Amino acid sequence: MEPGEAPPLLAKDYPGDAVPGTSGWGAALGLPASAQREQPVRRHKIVDGDTLRGLAERYLGSPDRALEIYEANRDLLPSPELLPIGVELKIPPWPRLAPPSSALTPKRPLLPIPPGLAGEG
Repeated sequence: MEPGEAPPLLAKDYPGDAVPGTSGWGAALGLPASAQREQPVRRHKIVDGDTLRGLAERYLGSPDRALEIYEANRDLLPSPELLPIGVELKIPPWPRLAPPSSALTPKRPLLPIPPGLAGEG
């Protein structure tokens, strides 16, 4: 695109079939629909002292995967730091079943936009 050029218009059905049309946390994690159906959903009822990092280490093998549990339960958790006792969380699959879909990967490398072309002003 040239400076000052309007961005391209997107079709009303954008992005179309390239992104899974299912709702739910499996799609958000980039899991193919077939992989989401294969794994039974594991659950954990929050008890006093639970943390997302602790649950991620226990169920997913690494505390660094804590945000995956949060993303899977955004409808139940007000924030990653607040875990209401008694709430039953969905635990994402372990191990990760597949890397994110190549359909979600850009076809060309992403390039930084120089400050003068970013529409500042």
